[in-house]
Amino acid sequence: MLYPRLKVRWELVRQLIHLLGTEIRSRLEPEQAAYFFAYYESLQAMFSPQLLPDSKL
Repeated sequence: MLYPRLKVRWELVRQLIHLLGTEIRSRLEPEQAAYFFAYYESLQAMFSPQLLPDSKL
């Protein structure tokens, strides 16, 4: 993946995913947000600390 080569910490990616979820919930109607929530949960799972722990730079 590109993130490690660019020295991007996984914690930053997880924070951005969290902010994406916040924006989805605040800007969409609940019915619309429900459609995107499955994708949001998949992103959370893909970048979870259990799968991608932050390493010391």
